[in-house]
Amino acid sequence: MRFPSAFLGTLTVLLTFFFGRFLYSSRTGFLSGFILATSIQFAYLATRADIDATLTFFTTASLFCFFCWDRYRNEDKKKQGTLKGLTIYGFYFGMALATLAKGPVGFILPLIVSLIYLLIQKDWRGFKKMRLLPGLLLMLVIVLSWYLPAVWKGGKNYLSETLLTHTIDR
Repeated sequence: MRFPSAFLGTLTVLLTFFFGRFLYSSRTGFLSGFILATSIQFAYLATRADIDATLTFFTTASLFCFFCWDRYRNEDKKKQGTLKGLTIYGFYFGMALATLAKGPVGFILPLIVSLIYLLIQKDWRGFKKMRLLPGLLLMLVIVLSWYLPAVWKGGKNYLSETLLTHTIDR
């Protein structure tokens, strides 16, 4: 029961290393991953049969894709590959999986972080280039592909329990 949390916790540590290395240096990546892996609360949650490690992994993956996309679009056009421009869809895909894991916090947190980042950078073209409408539609399709059959099968009780009790009340 605890394997998925431990596995995704381990992947989060590795992703944190790659994130730090991508943004700064190998040393920064190593220290970031090390600090995360040795954090008591993170280690505790990653070894429980809990959904928090899943949320953390997909939120981190989503933000990693966003920052990869941001760097790639700012590079010289000659260096850009066609797949590098698609990393923005990894951002939305990660948000969708995080939303399926733990509800609206899975898309609210990465979306706010990315929009505030672009706002602080005063990157008005970034808002347009991040393909917000197609990306959010992709995210919605992924989320609804689970929620619609689940609501159809579980009925009104399932809907009120998952969306109201577990999301809004918490």
